[in-house]
Amino acid sequence: MSFGKVDISAKDLAEQFVQGVLKEMDGAKPPSFGDRARWTAAVKKVLKQNAVHSECEGYAWLLDFVWWSRKNGTEQMVLAVESELDKRVEKEIEPDFQKLPTFKCPLKLLVFSANVEDTRKMAEDYLQRFTQHVDGEEYLLVGFVDPYPQCWWFRVIGNGRLEPDTVKFIEIQLSKAAVAGSAL
Repeated sequence: MSFGKVDISAKDLAEQFVQGVLKEMDGAKPPSFGDRARWTAAVKKVLKQNAVHSECEGYAWLLDFVWWSRKNGTEQMVLAVESELDKRVEKEIEPDFQKLPTFKCPLKLLVFSANVEDTRKMAEDYLQRFTQHVDGEEYLLVGFVDPYPQCWWFRVIGNGRLEPDTVKFIEIQLSKAAVAGSAL
């Protein structure tokens, strides 16, 4: 992989992230029904905590959040994050998602609370049109939606423009521990 070894898988990141945010929110309804500012604060707090566990620094930098590693005398962005808890996919979520492919790092995360199918379809369509992919990049979509969080994953195979109809996100089945506190 062009980016070197990553110490956390997309599935593990999804599990830890969802579990942490739900614990912070302590049973609150998804952000589309409630306090978006509180949800955003919980998202950033959990991302910062998980960055430390991954031996990275976590902070806002050009995006809503990044994990930056300085291991073994190297400098590397490990995770790029955009979070948009608005319900409007086309007007609010899509412009944020479009930032992620431009950052060259192994993991890219979109946190959202809009319709899952509309968000997934938007991401697939955009990545299919994007022409500057790097083999091995992984995208993670985490939706804090009713009745329980949903996560979707895609790994880029190949560099540059992808073959037609090859971008398909796969649902990640979260453990019961990860979604404890949700309606599941």
